Amino acid sequence: MIHEPAELGERVRTRLRALCEIACSPGTREVLRLWTRERLEHGLAELGRTLPSTIHGALVAEETRLAHPIKDGIASFLEDDVIPFVRSQSIEPGSAKATSKSQVQEFYDEQGWVRTADGRFAEARRLASGELDAHRLYMRLSNAAIGKRFSGGRFFLDAASGPVAIPEHLAYSRHFDFRVCVDFSRTALKEAADNVGDKGIFCLADICRLPFADDSFDGALSAYTVQHVPADQQEVALAELYRVLKPGANLCILTRARKSPSHRIALAILRSLRRGWRRGGSAAVLNDDDSPSGSGHRKPYCRTRDLGWWRRAARSLTPSFSVQSLRILRRKDFEHLFGESERAARSLHSFETRLPLLAARFSRYLVVTLTKP
Repeated sequence: MIHEPAELGERVRTRLRALCEIACSPGTREVLRLWTRERLEHGLAELGRTLPSTIHGALVAEETRLAHPIKDGIASFLEDDVIPFVRSQSIEPGSAKATSKSQVQEFYDEQGWVRTADGRFAEARRLASGELDAHRLYMRLSNAAIGKRFSGGRFFLDAASGPVAIPEHLAYSRHFDFRVCVDFSRTALKEAADNVGDKGIFCLADICRLPFADDSFDGALSAYTVQHVPADQQEVALAELYRVLKPGANLCILTRARKSPSHRIALAILRSLRRGWRRGGSAAVLNDDDSPSGSGHRKPYCRTRDLGWWRRAARSLTPSFSVQSLRILRRKDFEHLFGESERAARSLHSFETRLPLLAARFSRYLVVTLTKP
């Protein structure tokens, strides 16, 4: 029996059995079986080794004898965590990690999701805030519009899910049986478990080596993820996300776009409109730094791409794709131009939804949709 609290044990096992329907060992794609802690202990005892008390079970590739451990209800597919059941086989810690990937992982474990005095994660609290200022309305309108791309099914993939703290993002999986949250950060996945509830399946994994069989998911989301993947692996990550998508299903990638000359033109036009739209709010200094000024925190690795790159990358995988506007403006730009004007939020969103391909030329945030034929 997997050692979870009695009131959660059966629900956890149900989700893990569902995960076995689609899970495979990264790299080899070998089918995985769910092993209890007792069976793991017996296998390791034959090799003269012991199992840490924090591991409750594992998903095991029985042919290659590699176990992917389960801790706190989270299955880890990271190479550093693999438990080999062969005497001659060893895993060198850190051998599979690129420096930039490690830096991103450390950022979100140590800074990105830091608990406040009331016990909640500061970033999750900010994202899930019920305070509906004008920019938050602008974000909610654009986020909610993505939901129509997901019609439902068995499994929904949330790649680099974080804590799933944005209510509109959480709603994307309401017509699916399970939401599979994949992230580098165990801290974020623990918070996601509270937000997603019983339909959540949680995996520590690298999106460049997804632990899922081909054609597994009825819908997939990757929100602000690919930009944090090392530049030379971003197309690999995109191909992996597409690989695990079922035929007929949609993959939606939300991403920040590199600032373009067209965006600067758009800012100039919007400045001319702000006199009529702006209502309240204080001016801010426009710059290209998306992090809070004076935060003192190091930022994670980030390599944004322009509209042309996304079109080429998507076209290399499928003829059925679109690259459209998600939002033209960042928070700093919006607040500088329009303050607390809800009219501006609704007008911008209306333009972005009515002319999404045109608006994409001016946007700082894009939505890339790939459909597998």
